Amino acid sequence: MSVSASAARHGRGASAPRRAALALLALGLAVLTAPPSVASAATAAQQGAQGAALVTPPISARSAVLIEASTGMRLAALHPDAELPMASTTKLMTALVVLERAPLGQIVSVPPYSPGPAESVMGLFTGERITIRDLMVGMLLPSANDAAHALGAVVGGSVSRFVGWMNERGRELGLDHTHYDSPVGLDDPGTFTTADDLVHLARVLRSLAFFRQTVSRHAVTIGIGAGRKTVVNHNDLVGRIPWVNGVKTGHTNGAGYVLVGSGSAQGVTLISAVIGDPDPSSRDADTLTLLRYGFRLVRVATPVRAGELLATRPVNGHSGQRVDLVAARDLSGVVRRGAAIDRVVVAPTQLKGPLPAGSQVGEVIVRSGGRELGRDPLRVRTAVPAPSSVLSGVVLPAVIAILLLGGGTLVGVRRRHDPRPNGRGEDHLPAEHRRERPA
Repeated sequence: MSVSASAARHGRGASAPRRAALALLALGLAVLTAPPSVASAATAAQQGAQGAALVTPPISARSAVLIEASTGMRLAALHPDAELPMASTTKLMTALVVLERAPLGQIVSVPPYSPGPAESVMGLFTGERITIRDLMVGMLLPSANDAAHALGAVVGGSVSRFVGWMNERGRELGLDHTHYDSPVGLDDPGTFTTADDLVHLARVLRSLAFFRQTVSRHAVTIGIGAGRKTVVNHNDLVGRIPWVNGVKTGHTNGAGYVLVGSGSAQGVTLISAVIGDPDPSSRDADTLTLLRYGFRLVRVATPVRAGELLATRPVNGHSGQRVDLVAARDLSGVVRRGAAIDRVVVAPTQLKGPLPAGSQVGEVIVRSGGRELGRDPLRVRTAVPAPSSVLSGVVLPAVIAILLLGGGTLVGVRRRHDPRPNGRGEDHLPAEHRRERPA
């Protein structure tokens, strides 16, 4: 006899706790004996159904966070708010400030810079002419400190002023555990961040096309003075793993190996951060572990389709007539596997015409996992007619009120002057408002 069949047989007539225990046993054995891909999907669905508790897979980093990019939903975390040195991921904020304050096509002269013996540089010489665009590429891909220093100096007018802008922008973004002492990212006491702050900064940057496209490239050829130079991305997952598309590496003795990563698959984009890995291979392995884990947890759902019937409403002044309310467009979003999706229709209880077909009369709100997935307009599928007559909609209720207030005196007068059962008043009403007298 199979385990599931035995559980079903012994569960019949058993106590509720025993039935629950047997059901959990059967589920656990089913997951363990399923093929790896099936077991992963079943585990993810179970976590989604149980309130999406965070479970972080084993990694070597001191701190890590994984989020879904479109929503900011956190999927995994290890010491997410530990304030740690960030190394060259400092350059993420340098990039954001430059992109918000300077044109990429501007040509600038390289200011003086004296790098230390172990610093990553692209070999710029003082006075060379180069575009801000090419400085950005040199800073983001090979993590060139001379490029980052040049950007800070020329865009800010001085490095200290530029660093002030970096910290100001961090406060505006709510990066409460981040501070910068330079645009470069050396081991300065005043330069620190958290894994949580890093992924949220990367999420902002990924909304900018130039940044998103640049960090997804393995190598780029740029112009320096009259020459050309090809620079290679230090993030070696880009180009090696087809679905990895960013973001930025970092390394110092104080920070260890750092990587803010991103990947996209099946309509989902995830952003990860690992800080304090012992070596590059551990940094890469931790990043891939987090990203692959996240893809098993979430999926793209389309809970509302364009033209889908979501409700009907009665029409004012037309007894028995109802009009369909349909979704204006598809509504899609990323949800946890196994999580419930709720749709709430917000629309008038009764429609009043005239309204042409396609008029918006409300919206549907979609929620999942305690957050709003989106809103979609509701439109009438067919035209809503006006009330059948002014008399039925306005005058008739007023006449009835007068009759009730007048009481028997008015009725008596009507009867003396018009002996017919209903008087003249009813003859003047539209046919659909006349009452049929029983035979």
